[in-house]
Parts: sequence; structure tokens; C-alpha cells
Amino acid sequence: MKRIISRRTLIIFILSIFIIAMANQSLLFAQEGTDTQAKKEIDNFIKSMGGWIENGEYQKILNKSQEIIDKYPDSPYIPMIMSGMTHTYIEMNDLESAIRVEKKIIEKYEGTKFDDYAQSSKVIIVALKAVKSEKERKFNEAISAYNELKEISEGKEPVIEWIEDAISAIEYYQHGQKDKALEIYKCYLNDIDTIIQNWAQRGISRCTKSE
Repeated sequence: MKRIISRRTLIIFILSIFIIAMANQSLLFAQEGTDTQAKKEIDNFIKSMGGWIENGEYQKILNKSQEIIDKYPDSPYIPMIMSGMTHTYIEMNDLESAIRVEKKIIEKYEGTKFDDYAQSSKVIIVALKAVKSEKERKFNEAISAYNELKEISEGKEPVIEWIEDAISAIEYYQHGQKDKALEIYKCYLNDIDTIIQNWAQRGISRCTKSE
């Protein structure tokens, strides 16, 4: 069984990611000394973010993120801010917008000193395309994307386990075995990863809805 994650724990988890990322970026660019104002503004942004997440005020996060990107386009903190926008869109269940942001990260940072963000974005895009295709009931496309994701996730056992379960759930659903598909989706309902959590919720809804 999956461990139940409270919303407050999820908020702390998300904020921790931002704080750690900022600390790493600060160490990386400390010698350059060019981003003090951006860091100060992002510090204030993070302080406000917890309350916005808790209240579901995702548009405020997106608006402030875009404001910072427009104001400091060359800041070393921008890749982190853009990644945060992706996760906000995922929380809003807007997968198309999340994919669009990840494509921008690849376009802007591939081959630069922020290439790690670009490479991570390629994996995230495949995962988002898989769950988006499943959401749209394009099951063959979803299975194809899940298999692609499995290939590029070699060695990451928790991810591979979820991918294999996702494919099994689709196949059970396609063969009319909704009870078995439902059992799989329920196992991931409280996963800490928002992509997987939303995927599980949609799967449960699809399996329990009369057609």
C-alpha cells in the first residue's frame, strides 16, 4: 500500500525542492554576484507560495512566476522557476500547458550550463504525453508513450513499476476488467508525485463511471 501524504506534507515537500534548488543555484553563481535582486524577490515569492498552494491559488503562482521570468530573463534562477510553473500546471490538471513550459525549457537551455534541466524536461514531456493520451482515451498512443518512458527511465525502479502498472491498467480496462484496473489506480491515489496522483484520480473516475 502507498503511504498517505497529507496536503500540508506535500506543500512542505514542494517548498523544500525550491529552497534546495535555490541554495544550489546560489552556490553555483556566488562568484558572479549579479543576481542578488532576483534572489531576494524569489525568496519573497517562496514565502508566499505555501499559502497560495494551500488555498489552491495556482494562478497567483503562475502570474508571479511569469513576472519574474520577464523581469530577470537571464537569471540563473529562471530554470527553477519554469520547472515550478510546470508543476503548478500539473496540479491544475492542465497537461498541455505543462508540456508547453517544458518545451520552452529545452529550447532555452539545451546545450547550456543548465542542460540538466533540458534533459529532465525531455523525460517529463514523455510522461505527460503518456498520461494525457490516456486521459483522452487514446490508449494505443498512451501505451507507446509509456513504453518510451520505460526505456529512458532505465534503473529507476519506482518509476518503472508505475509505468508497468499504468500499461496493465489500460489493458485491463480495454478488456472490460475494470475492477482490476481500478485496483491499480487506487494504489497510487496518494502518491506524492502530482502527475501520478492526478493520473490515478482520472483512472478511478473512468473505471467507476457508467458508460
